[in-house]
Amino acid sequence: MQGRKGARYTHSRRIQEVKMVWEAESYASAARLEYAIKQLKREDKQSLIQRPEDVTLIFIPALEEESYQVRKEYCGAVSKLIS
Repeated sequence: MQGRKGARYTHSRRIQEVKMVWEAESYASAARLEYAIKQLKREDKQSLIQRPEDVTLIFIPALEEESYQVRKEYCGAVSKLIS
């Protein structure tokens, strides 16, 4: 069964660090942002981490009518999010 292999892979390889967190107006808006970021090349994602405020202006202009707020207090070690 191929459907079970993904869970096995991620079960042993946990998240190490959260690079960036954005807050969206709605679930749909957050899903659009997530999809758009996943479509970016690695270099663009790294640039986005350096300038997160420019997410809709430079990197993802199709989402410029959406409103996203950067939440830097949640970035860093995963242990901060869990505790």
